[in-house]
Amino acid sequence: MQRLKAKIRAWIQKLRRTFFRVFFNEYHKSLSGKEGQQRISTIYHWLRDNAHENEVRRIKETMDIHPTVRWGLDTLFYGEGTISIGADTYLGRHCFVVAHPKGTKITIGAHCAISHNIHIRTQKHRHEFHLKDERAMPSLGDDIIIGDYVWIGANVFICDGVTIGENSIIGANSVVTHDIPPNSVCGGIPAKVLWSKHKYRSQAQGGENSTSEKP
Repeated sequence: MQRLKAKIRAWIQKLRRTFFRVFFNEYHKSLSGKEGQQRISTIYHWLRDNAHENEVRRIKETMDIHPTVRWGLDTLFYGEGTISIGADTYLGRHCFVVAHPKGTKITIGAHCAISHNIHIRTQKHRHEFHLKDERAMPSLGDDIIIGDYVWIGANVFICDGVTIGENSIIGANSVVTHDIPPNSVCGGIPAKVLWSKHKYRSQAQGGENSTSEKP
């Protein structure tokens, strides 16, 4: 009787191994070719998008971020400071919003359009002669404030202590090291005010002050 039971168990194990071998061989075949690549792509994007949605939900629960705020894949929010973002603001992909060290704050207003690969960082350096000396000291940082309706182009770096006035535009590839007045068009390294929106509107309307004079 024991011998019969052992034969039955061996037969079941063999049948199980055969089933899984056939199943995975057929599954592997189904993934080959164009149709298989499409299946893999669909699965990958589904997993990626679900992970992103879960991360967005987690961040909104732990930070002062309005429910209508959206951001692209691989955008990170972190640091021991605080981060606040107003309604209907959007951030693109691969952005870094870093409030560090503790006690610093990043405030981003409502209805802002922030493009891809933007760095917003409150931490600053002491400019010690040797990096070894600086790394041994506590971190320093200053708050960053971005007003409402600000449009920031791609690849912009916003440094510590900066305030960007509302309704301003920061051109792509700029490094913002000092305050930007409201209603300004800025760009460059370091970013400078290139134009005032008041004069731009005057020129667009063909007014008397329609000159290229800088503010």
